[in-house]
Amino acid sequence: AQRLPPPSAAPSAAPSAAPSQALTAEPSQTPTAAPSAAPTPAPRGCTDATASNHDAAALVDDGTCQWVYVLTYESDDGASVCEALLRFNASAPPPLSASSGVALG
Repeated sequence: AQRLPPPSAAPSAAPSAAPSQALTAEPSQTPTAAPSAAPTPAPRGCTDATASNHDAAALVDDGTCQWVYVLTYESDDGASVCEALLRFNASAPPPLSASSGVALG
């Protein structure tokens, strides 16, 4: 017959308590993630680099782009000069050229 080693001292299965002391189990508390803050909105502004009010920090175009043109008209004899400031609010700059047909009056 094979001899087995004596069992080692194992802790008792139930903790002992003094008769006047009650054992209570605390509910386990699972850590919860803190509520995340709302995401910061992307900076809005005019994102078109050709606009006069281009905002390099803007990531979302908000439709506020403006294009400013100064038109100068000089009479044939050079005696009079008229300037006009044109400001456009649009989603794209208007196509202006010397032959746009803008009438100054």
